[in-house]
Amino acid sequence: MYVIKPEEIPDSYFEHEKQIMRERGYGDIEITPERKEILVNQIIDDQKESLDKWIEYFLYDEESKHYEMWEKYWVFQGLQGLGKFDKEKGKFSKRNKHTVYPFPPVDREAVFTTLKLMEDYIKDKKGEEEIKSALGSGNFKTLYEYSIKMIMQKGEKQSTSTDGIWIKYDQGSDYNKLRDSLQGYYTGWCTAAGENFAKGQLANGDFYVYYTYDEENAPKVPRIAIRMNGHNEIGEIRGIADNQNMEPEMMPILNRKLEEFPDKDKYLKKEYDMQLLTTIDNKVRKGYELTPEELRFLYELDYKIEGFGYSKDPRIEEIRSKRNTIDDLNKAFASVTSIEGDLDLSIITNAEGLTLPQSVGGNLDLRNLTSAEGLTLPRSIGGDLNLWHLTSAEGLTLPQSVGGSLDLSDLTNAEGLILPQNIGGNLYLNNLLSNDDLILLQSTGRAFNLMWVNREDDLDLSKYFKY
Repeated sequence: MYVIKPEEIPDSYFEHEKQIMRERGYGDIEITPERKEILVNQIIDDQKESLDKWIEYFLYDEESKHYEMWEKYWVFQGLQGLGKFDKEKGKFSKRNKHTVYPFPPVDREAVFTTLKLMEDYIKDKKGEEEIKSALGSGNFKTLYEYSIKMIMQKGEKQSTSTDGIWIKYDQGSDYNKLRDSLQGYYTGWCTAAGENFAKGQLANGDFYVYYTYDEENAPKVPRIAIRMNGHNEIGEIRGIADNQNMEPEMMPILNRKLEEFPDKDKYLKKEYDMQLLTTIDNKVRKGYELTPEELRFLYELDYKIEGFGYSKDPRIEEIRSKRNTIDDLNKAFASVTSIEGDLDLSIITNAEGLTLPQSVGGNLDLRNLTSAEGLTLPRSIGGDLNLWHLTSAEGLTLPQSVGGSLDLSDLTNAEGLILPQNIGGNLYLNNLLSNDDLILLQSTGRAFNLMWVNREDDLDLSKYFKY
């Protein structure tokens, strides 16, 4: 009667599960009928288990034996309207027959405080102005939220100190100990919700929680959670600030703990990349402009985007495919005169109108470029320049200096081509058929090699190179 039925679980829940996987970089994961059945059973089991806790409290707990029957009935009826607690707003969402979230945990102090407010009001009709209307109408939800707020403000459910201890819950150990330690603290962590959350997380890896000392000097207040994949790979880090972010004062404690994990830098980069990619995805969907920094990230101009999936995050290509690549790149390069490392632009096939920075310190990869019309290359490239798909040199002005190799393997027509003054590596002209109009300037740097020119008997280029 009180627990959700399989047919009442909305499709939006399964779409949300898919969205979570997408935002972690796993791509568009389909939820199979088998997986759907598992999720449905977990939802129902968690709701049953969380509701049983309240029934046990009202039937067997010594504290509840002091409550009147009408009080138990009022609380139980009110409980059926409580969904998920939003810590930032200090309110519960409204529960209906489609709510998938478990029932709230039993908070004895909040129940006692709420009943005391109602008892006092019944006796003398007095109460705080903020909740007088709720007292008069018997609105349990509003009064319960008010009680939780008062408790939190008194500091009895939070800690004013950063002193505390880390506790490790080993993979495969009793998940009830972990979950029970989080009950009543409104961290927002799913680990504290239904039984299956904590059970599944401990089945997949170790779990660390940092507890600070409460007013009775007991390390009970959860402030940081680190969920592991197995024993050595960080899966997730959460705090208790807004949106489960880390409280600023807890960052030094977290950073010291992370020194124990060999993959901390890799995890933090993945987390940053996935959050930024999600921000960009949302901005593009809403039609907002992207900043030059966001464009540099999207086109991986400084480094490769890393996610938690086993392959490339499909959102990268999805977002790029809907945009004007040349306009985006020009905006990204607008205030940049040089690139220190490699620049991978292998995604473009036509560069008309593209203006690159004046210098690239590493390699410049334009391997899929089929036309050089309208392309402005850097004046100097520290590493290799890959243009191997170009068949014609029409419109191509090469840099003055290429520190590495120059790959023009597919070039069949070199009319008007002027090579760089300096080439530090090899020159690839595999398919050049004629040296007519090819101007080769003698290298002023170290000698370079001409590699694999077809019909060498027809091409006498030796005079242009030093060996």
